[in-house]
Amino acid sequence: MERDHTEQTSSRGPQHEQPRTEPHQTEQPQPEQEHSHKQPADTLRDGHLKSAIWRNETENSVMHSATFSRTYRDQDGNYRDSQSFAGADLLRLSELARQTYTRSNELQREAIRENSERESEERKAEFKCQRGETHDAIRNQERDQER
Repeated sequence: MERDHTEQTSSRGPQHEQPRTEPHQTEQPQPEQEHSHKQPADTLRDGHLKSAIWRNETENSVMHSATFSRTYRDQDGNYRDSQSFAGADLLRLSELARQTYTRSNELQREAIRENSERESEERKAEFKCQRGETHDAIRNQERDQER
């Protein structure tokens, strides 16, 4: 669902379109407070609506969370994000949320698979190390017996 939602402006005519601007926006753009130091694991878009999926590693597992925003242009022409949505955006937002849910589950399955592979490799390395220590101990016992 990668389409742009635009409004036509009468000053440029119907052939030129601009992204919708936010009239008299009173809220200040807020940076992602809890996620400001890292990039999202994935970003999905539907026109001016956006979802970001964040990977959160805990001590025992990996979890994913999502944030939603609406992009608009301020009075100076700069792109900004807002976390408020117009009524006309809500149906598209719900579809974007469904897609975000699906993608988040895919990322979760990938994380579980990666974790399982990493744990398997760690177990193999530990087994090889233990086996090597056992062989070394047997060799040392054999040497001691020969003396």
